[in-house]
Amino acid sequence: MNRTPAMNTAQLHRILVEAGFRPGSYSLDGGDQNDTLCIQALSGGRLVVYYTERGSRFDTHKFDDESAACEYFLQTMRNTHGNRINRM
Repeated sequence: MNRTPAMNTAQLHRILVEAGFRPGSYSLDGGDQNDTLCIQALSGGRLVVYYTERGSRFDTHKFDDESAACEYFLQTMRNTHGNRINRM
């Protein structure tokens, strides 16, 4: 089976920057910024990915594995229109 190498939030950040995603469209430290996709560490090594809008959290997904959370986050960013600085 061909597996994707494990990803952590530092690697995710590098990928997001290199791909040209707008820094204001995501947060790797959680928070409740407006119109932002966030990833946040929880207790026990779990992570949560969610979208914030007008101070509320939506589409919350919890993960036991950092790599799975990062892969989900990256795929969500790629599928969301308008997140890139330079779109082709």
